[in-house]
Amino acid sequence: MDSDADIYEVFRSDESCKEKLQQLRNIVDSGTIDRHFYTKIIEGCGEEEPQLAFERLDDLIRNQERLVRDLDSALRAAGKPDRDLAQQYMNKWLDEEEYSTGYVSSYIPHVYWNHTDLLQKELQKWYSDSPLVFEKAVERTLETYYRVCRKDGDLNGRDSELLSTLKDIAESEDIDPEQAVKSVSKDSDLLRADNILKDLQNLPSNLDSYGLGIDYDQVRSNADDYPFLIGILGEDWIDDLQSQGTHSLARFLSHDIPREDVYRFSRSDQNLDIKTRNDLESIHFLSYLDHCCESLYDNHDPTESLGDDLINRQQYEDTVTEIQTTNALRREFVDGDVVIEESVAGRKPDLKVDLDDDTIWVEVTHTRRTTEARLNSVFSATGGIASNVRTKVTEKTRGQITDIKEEEPDDLTMLVLKNEFSAIDNHHVREYAEGGHIMVLEEGKDNPALVRGKPVAVQDTEQFSGNNIEHLDLLANFELSGGLNSPYIEGQVFCFNPGIDGNLLKRLGEAFNAGDRVFTSELTTGDEELDDGE
Repeated sequence: MDSDADIYEVFRSDESCKEKLQQLRNIVDSGTIDRHFYTKIIEGCGEEEPQLAFERLDDLIRNQERLVRDLDSALRAAGKPDRDLAQQYMNKWLDEEEYSTGYVSSYIPHVYWNHTDLLQKELQKWYSDSPLVFEKAVERTLETYYRVCRKDGDLNGRDSELLSTLKDIAESEDIDPEQAVKSVSKDSDLLRADNILKDLQNLPSNLDSYGLGIDYDQVRSNADDYPFLIGILGEDWIDDLQSQGTHSLARFLSHDIPREDVYRFSRSDQNLDIKTRNDLESIHFLSYLDHCCESLYDNHDPTESLGDDLINRQQYEDTVTEIQTTNALRREFVDGDVVIEESVAGRKPDLKVDLDDDTIWVEVTHTRRTTEARLNSVFSATGGIASNVRTKVTEKTRGQITDIKEEEPDDLTMLVLKNEFSAIDNHHVREYAEGGHIMVLEEGKDNPALVRGKPVAVQDTEQFSGNNIEHLDLLANFELSGGLNSPYIEGQVFCFNPGIDGNLLKRLGEAFNAGDRVFTSELTTGDEELDDGE
């Protein structure tokens, strides 16, 4: 009888848990086994015979090195009745030199699932004695809690306990945890805990397994290479930036490679380590942002408020997007006037483009990475009616854009989105504005054809939808592109108003380096059909 058959016989037998677990002892060494039945036996018997359950888990891990998703329920069952035993085996696995810390740490949230008070004590100890274990344990715990929360919806306070522990550790390092808490827009203790973990990772003296530690002396030294950017941050910008905790600008400015050395890395055939690639990406980003900030001086913009918003952890991403968009429009419309935050209809849209024949009111927005991408490390952008694109467009249209259009019906309105990994990309924006590709089998044809369907945006022109995006004339999206020596933005432009002059559309395409990605679609309301055009 093969091992799988043995396991199945043990699983369905009426023998005691002790006998079942004893019979599994030799099965795991006999070759390929059915993990499902093996772990189901441990799951069913773990609470009754925890010692034997942990021994069989130890056999399985040692011989098979199973992923945690194969073991999570069995680990929880074995760990539940005896906290000391759970702690003993978890420490045993962490001490095994042949097991990677990243691998074994994925067991931690399950072994301590029913002993979260003990987990919090262990985290405190690991932070002082084993920073890498602490870092991986928190990451794996956040991932596990997020998956459970998505499936079951209730963590029974485990997320709040974890957050409380991380707050205590942060305060012991003279970090203000409230900065991390305030910068989370969603009501999520998991995201707040993730922010505090990143604050701790940015301490150069402790958690630095990813090379994330921020050396503020290096930040100050690199700042001289970006004079226009630094000039708008204010006199005490270093102290203000450091007080914010984790901040992308500090991370970018801490690059070790000098800016003047970037040219020797321009050859694409080089094999670069992660730290070098991160440094080059930082220089790429900062070089373009510094270039964009130059136009703020030339136009005497309110740099003090923009500097404050760049330093502000919550406003930073939106402010960068606004500065990049301002530069793009000013570079193209040199014959016009691009004004920041001029009032209209009791509102203050981000930009006003004043031309001889047209006035365009522009709202700029940036979407944060999705919760799943942050906590579960997966690309999770959804399409269709649930897309982040639709959420952002309808949110902005119902607010400022509708008010502006009602006040100035002859003016044009425009929304600019910045692409964000896991949330918004070119495909999702085009699906919303132009329609996604679908397979259609036409009459008389043998093979289906790939055609573009109706835009998701059609649903938002119907009066009963409550979104009413007919007040929106133009939609654009972009991302940072170009090589190390010549960064620039690249995007798409969509026109929802067929009355807009073609030359204006061409110039908007030039502003966002859209090339041939300038599209016109006439969106109508009610039951009327879409008039396709491009």
